[in-house]
Amino acid sequence: KKMRFAAPEEMTALAGVVPGCMPPFAAPVFPDIPLLIVSTRLSAFATVGFNAAYHEKSIVLSSEDYLSAVTPTHLIDYSTQKVG
Repeated sequence: KKMRFAAPEEMTALAGVVPGCMPPFAAPVFPDIPLLIVSTRLSAFATVGFNAAYHEKSIVLSSEDYLSAVTPTHLIDYSTQKVG
């Protein structure tokens, strides 16, 4: 299957944000975004940080709280640990 990032126009239409400002949430926060793919490795970290729909604002919370607040449609192992 092919995947791609949304075009700027698609992001604005679906979520009302520009590239670089999309918080890592899908439905029900963004009902028109049906998929949320999350790395299985996220739970290995104590915290997760992301922007809050603005380049100037960030949210940092525990990975456990993030995973309990979102409903990923897919949990997949797509990230690797840096070696060296």
